[in-house]
This record gives sequence, structure tokens and C-alpha cells, in this order.
Amino acid sequence: MGELSSTEQQSVDRAAAEPMLDQVLAWAAVNSGSRNLGGLERMADLLTDAFASLPGILRLENPAPVSAVA
Repeated sequence: MGELSSTEQQSVDRAAAEPMLDQVLAWAAVNSGSRNLGGLERMADLLTDAFASLPGILRLENPAPVSAVA
């Protein structure tokens, strides 16, 4: 495997400077199991905050109803 291009190296350097580990640990600490609506709502808030700085429109969609498994 060859060396990284300058663009790839810049991406790696930028990612290394970000507080990614702390963010991942915080997200992992949220109990967001499918039946934990409060935890899912908390994750939606955390993800909204995390991605708000990206360009584009951020919106939350209401999920389709889930039928019970017999």
C-alpha cells in the first residue's frame, strides 16, 4: 500500500484533532434500544447537535409504524 495523498493526509490529520473518542463514548453511554423511546429521543438530539454544522438541511422523520411480531 502506498503513501497517503496530501488530501488524504489532511483528512487524517483533521480527524485526529477532533474529539471523536469522547463523542463516541458519550453516544455509547445512551441506552437507545428500540423500545427505549427516551433513549432514542436523546440520541436524536445528540446526533442533531453533532451534524448541525454540516451543510444541507437536517430533519427528523417520523418512523413508519412497526407491527408486533407474533
